[in-house]
Amino acid sequence: MIHDRIPDPWIQGDRQERPTPLTLDEREADARYQLAIVLLDQGKRQEAIDQLKRAFRTDPNNLLIQKQLWAIEMPQAFYDGEVDYDWQKTQIQKEEKEIGNETEQVWVGVMEACSRIAKPVNDKG
Repeated sequence: MIHDRIPDPWIQGDRQERPTPLTLDEREADARYQLAIVLLDQGKRQEAIDQLKRAFRTDPNNLLIQKQLWAIEMPQAFYDGEVDYDWQKTQIQKEEKEIGNETEQVWVGVMEACSRIAKPVNDKG
């Protein structure tokens, strides 16, 4: 019987009442993704790439956005024969490193700003 081969979560998924609402960041990322599709249809490749990059920074766990961005930037890794999974693994490592560097730079900037506005505490009252 076909139901014997279908995983239970797939069957149960059809019975869920409502999907989890999107966060504000997820909604923004989705809007940018949709805009990127329109821009691609208009032949505005670089603008679409820019929107996808912004969408992915907003929602870095969205693999759909990430893979669409890759497919536009590096179509030979997806469409010339077999999908190049080694390239994808390398790209993930590269992007994780870049995100880590960006995060570190933000924290350094925050700490510098805090140190400029913080006033020394005078214990002598």
